[in-house]
Amino acid sequence: PFSSVDAETEERILANLLARHDARRQTVLVATHRMALPPKADWVLLLEGGRLLAQGPHERLLAESAAYRELLRHGPVLAAG
Repeated sequence: PFSSVDAETEERILANLLARHDARRQTVLVATHRMALPPKADWVLLLEGGRLLAQGPHERLLAESAAYRELLRHGPVLAAG
């Protein structure tokens, strides 16, 4: 999990993952709470409480989804409990 590595190591892992994805033309599904990956993804699913709030490429979500923009601005909000 990315929560176990520093930002530099995370970036190296992501670069390697994306390079392999591009080279092999494979689908890669990544669940993350860190906001470094979504702008690099081809397609983003924004989930909250198991519900799909928005989906699409990063640029479209920036333009159309207030929830996505808020998440990028402030990061994830973890529910207490």
